[in-house]
Amino acid sequence: MSNQGQISWKTLFNPQFNPGGLNAVNLSTTSRLFDNFESYADSTALQVIWTTTAVTRTLETTAPLRGAKSLKGVVTNATNQIKAAIDNSIFQYPFPKKLRYISFKATVDSGTANFTFKIWGSAAEATNYKEWTVSPKDKYTDTIIDLDSDNTESFPAPSATGASYEPTTINRISFEDLTNSRTYYFDDIIFYYEYPLVDLVGFGTEPPINIGTAGSLHGRLNSIHADLKGLEGQTTQYAKQGIAVAEMGQTLQWALELNSDFAPPTTTEIVPGTYDIEIKKDGFFTWYKRMTIEKEIVTQANVSLFKTAPSLSPATLSGATNVVMSEDGSKIVYSVLPSRDLSDDKTGLWILDTFSLPLGFNSGSKRIADGDMTDATYIFSPDSRQLLLTVSEGIFVIDTGSFISQNQRVNISSTADDILAEWKLTKEETNQSLIRNLPPTLSDVLARKSSAFIFSPDSNMIAYTASDSATLPDDLVKPLPGASTQTQHRNIEPGHTYVYDIKEDRNFLISDQIVTIDNNDSLEVPALRWMSSSRHLLWAGSSQTVIMDYDGTNRQAIYSGSYVAPSVFPFSNTTKLLILTNLGSTDSIPNLYTLTVK
Repeated sequence: MSNQGQISWKTLFNPQFNPGGLNAVNLSTTSRLFDNFESYADSTALQVIWTTTAVTRTLETTAPLRGAKSLKGVVTNATNQIKAAIDNSIFQYPFPKKLRYISFKATVDSGTANFTFKIWGSAAEATNYKEWTVSPKDKYTDTIIDLDSDNTESFPAPSATGASYEPTTINRISFEDLTNSRTYYFDDIIFYYEYPLVDLVGFGTEPPINIGTAGSLHGRLNSIHADLKGLEGQTTQYAKQGIAVAEMGQTLQWALELNSDFAPPTTTEIVPGTYDIEIKKDGFFTWYKRMTIEKEIVTQANVSLFKTAPSLSPATLSGATNVVMSEDGSKIVYSVLPSRDLSDDKTGLWILDTFSLPLGFNSGSKRIADGDMTDATYIFSPDSRQLLLTVSEGIFVIDTGSFISQNQRVNISSTADDILAEWKLTKEETNQSLIRNLPPTLSDVLARKSSAFIFSPDSNMIAYTASDSATLPDDLVKPLPGASTQTQHRNIEPGHTYVYDIKEDRNFLISDQIVTIDNNDSLEVPALRWMSSSRHLLWAGSSQTVIMDYDGTNRQAIYSGSYVAPSVFPFSNTTKLLILTNLGSTDSIPNLYTLTVK
């Protein structure tokens, strides 16, 4: 007997505004246009919403930053402010874990003139605030503010925080400390805020499907069908509240549609047992998993759908060779070789920051060294801030964050081995600190019986390649209800690669062939990399690129075209990959392309 069903949910939430590639950081973050000044009929209408101190504010229509209108402010005194109220009926207090990012465009009449961007509460402005220093230029600058992240590499750090700062009471934004006698322009002020269980149209989907009490299934999806098929021996007893049910012989069919945007999850009772679950959406690979449902235990499956026809966009135009990713995945370095079609200022060593795409922005590659890199090799330092560059002229240590010319580089050939030994020691000490708090048996396997291991970005998973046989006993950590029911491999074999889930004490076989997992890539060996979600792995094989779940299931070949294997890399933005390809043209030098997979 088999049980079949199909659930269709309406769209839960559509992004309200999406200008010029400003996309959400993840699929639980969506955008809301605060003000792009297009709705104001004239300066008088603008001045009702935007009030100022020592700034003459007008609606700019002759040279706006974007669209047809912008806010123009002429500063008349050193003590100044341009402010507006945040409507809490729109942005829905409380703000914690809801309002997360604010982005805006800004420019100044000439050169650079700093100002302060501030969020604050009107009831206690003197102490209830948070502010950032912004440096606009005479060409408009996109600024992204992360309200509650310590990631100061990708976002500007707060310059000050009030003693009584309380996000739940913030109801104002302002531009302050503008340089006297200067003219500023502002446009496209956008709020990005977080809702749990929200899916955005056009970005794939990451809906949670929860199989819970007494084997219940519930979730929120966006125009996606969820098929549930019971295996042999299961009964057809389902709770029928709110569900249209029709029995036809031995098959039970049911359908459900939520009728309101933020309706609570609906629960359908399912008899405990083993089920095949499929999630389908047009234009995306089908997600499939066989799951065991236990009575009164909640089991959650985190689902991501990937495009069957991902789009390519060029990230480089002058060619890219010898592409290397840093071990922490934050940077990618490559060479642009001399050519009669290229000027000297294009050749050399270039670096691309994978964290330059937090909201869809791409700051592009930066040139960090000039010269002919035809036979160059380079090694990242453990913190990714330096490169050991070897060329025919010698060996050099260069900074990955700034440019240095050939005549400024210092040859350190005599001390290169010492530097590499120091970097190796630093890496070993870091690894020891990471595994110190793991169960002793697992720590021993990683330290003595693995050739390489690397933690997932959230540090909850470990990918490792075994160099010797071992057995992981059960119950290394206290069992968690609802842990994964996927097939484990706790008898470890040399040469095989596994993922260990630290929280759930699960060990999954990923590959029984030799792969590299530490970004020391070989053209003859596939590479395995963590994606930033920490729930997926990227497999870069000789003929195709595969994304899989961390437990080795749902292996989906998202790219099967020609490329320079294994040069495909994840971005911090989970919607994109970076791939090195000449698009099948053997006469062309490969370039780096972004591959939009979600």
